[in-house]
Amino acid sequence: DWSFDDGEAEDDWSLDNGEATDNGEAAGEEAAPDDSGEAMDEIPETESLNLGQYRLVPDSSSDGSQAAGISQYKLLLEDYDLIPVSGTLTVSDSYGNICTTVDLDNTEQVTAASVSAEDMADITDNWTAGSKLLINTGYALQPSESYLVTLDGMVASASNPAVTAGVSTSVQVYTDSCGAVLNISKGTDVYPGAVLSGSLIMDEAAAYAQISDYDDTMISFSNTEFAPEAADFSLSCLQSGTTEFGIDFYDADGNLITTVYYELTILN
Repeated sequence: DWSFDDGEAEDDWSLDNGEATDNGEAAGEEAAPDDSGEAMDEIPETESLNLGQYRLVPDSSSDGSQAAGISQYKLLLEDYDLIPVSGTLTVSDSYGNICTTVDLDNTEQVTAASVSAEDMADITDNWTAGSKLLINTGYALQPSESYLVTLDGMVASASNPAVTAGVSTSVQVYTDSCGAVLNISKGTDVYPGAVLSGSLIMDEAAAYAQISDYDDTMISFSNTEFAPEAADFSLSCLQSGTTEFGIDFYDADGNLITTVYYELTILN
């Protein structure tokens, strides 16, 4: 039987105030005089990467948990123009089994995107996100399960990739009994003109569902009403940007069971 898990995803905020240097010595430090009494050449000052805060966010939500079927995450960073250098994102289930791992330097699965109004709605600590990395795992989270999503890696300034800083964070994800799977293997699959296939995940209580609350200038659907035996759809990407759509699930008496929301970033 499918059960509803109403746990809430825990946000994990991190603050990195460290300075990156090329040789481990403090930036701007002057060398001591040598034995002759003449000052040695000054060590050149190195640029530091003020990383600030960052947050790892699943790309969908529902009433009290995360929607089943999600496979994409976003890393929001307070500093501007940051790019991934190395490291991994790992998804583990409640038994400690590793479901999937993504290398952050895999440019097919990890892509940079513009920060959107939807991203700002995910930030509650009064800072302005400057960078966003979309991380596609290709692994759809199962319904009514608990997962730990962990990210450990290095990011760099796009203008000076030699200047790096560490990123380490995690989020606990509890999935709802309903949701949807969008077949996206890499961020660059989602562009204006692309058509994505998808299917709904409906629990035993759900008799029908419908897609609602979407911007029809950004995306369109082959159909918007579903039953357990007819739960597939196609989604057409119309223009670049970040948008959302909702799916309402109802029981046989027409009572709303839950609503899930999905975020989709369409790259240029």
